[in-house]
Amino acid sequence: MFEGLYFEYPKLSTLIVIFIACDAYCKLRSRALYFPHINILHQEKSPVSTILLWLKWIALSLLVLAMMSPVRDQTIRLAADKERSILFILENAKNAEAPLLTFSSLKEQVATFIEDEKSSIFGVSFLNSSPYLATPFTSSTKALKLVLDISQREGTKGPLEKVLNIAIGSFNSISEGLKVVIVIAQSHEMNSTVNAQNILQDYKEQGIHLYGLSLSTDVSSSDSLKKFAEGSGGAFYQLENSKDLSSILEEIDRLEEVNQFETDFKEYFYVFPLFSSFLLFLMLIYLRNRQVQV
Repeated sequence: MFEGLYFEYPKLSTLIVIFIACDAYCKLRSRALYFPHINILHQEKSPVSTILLWLKWIALSLLVLAMMSPVRDQTIRLAADKERSILFILENAKNAEAPLLTFSSLKEQVATFIEDEKSSIFGVSFLNSSPYLATPFTSSTKALKLVLDISQREGTKGPLEKVLNIAIGSFNSISEGLKVVIVIAQSHEMNSTVNAQNILQDYKEQGIHLYGLSLSTDVSSSDSLKKFAEGSGGAFYQLENSKDLSSILEEIDRLEEVNQFETDFKEYFYVFPLFSSFLLFLMLIYLRNRQVQV
């Protein structure tokens, strides 16, 4: 709570010494322009309440504390110089259960990455032969997390080039910024080499980088995905265990990094002791008046 807190004017703490010295040696003047109870000035001994004494010094201490200006240095991250759009293509076919990573664990790690990454917009689609399902690009992590939560394994494996081709349309509304496609699948081969080359050319023209993550234990089963990923300017990764996915996503995040601007500012907290001091002084005046009236 108080981490990083310091005083902008610490030397003003000496004021409390002046208050103490004045309380001890400065006598109350008998003539005053305004004093609500002038008769108590002529009393030899005025009753002193312990509560009033505590209120006075706590209020004075808080006032000095506010004058010392407690402050904390903060850094705020501003918008990136260019937007980054990331499309996840996840394999959810019934016959594609990967031994290295369960579908529920896959969804959980992807959702965590999306939730932690604040400088990008995301889309999610699924790789199977069922009707093509894809979300539009959005910064709403809640909506994307809901889509991931309700998604289930269904259908059978679909052709990879079809999904990659349709994925290009997702970027039509995005004119600039980094464009990234992350395919997480067990094993897929291209049905047509010629068609794959045409799609790859479209990816290059639009500046889309594809990253392929294979969940298969057979490295050779993902040769097409590896060639496509490397040809688009992305990279290919072979998962060795369930913990690899998070580290790979972090590496992709670094490779496709966007520059964000940071600015420093000071967060002041003097208002809290100042307002507390004001309330205590009001209470002190009220109780002192009541004591005099009694």
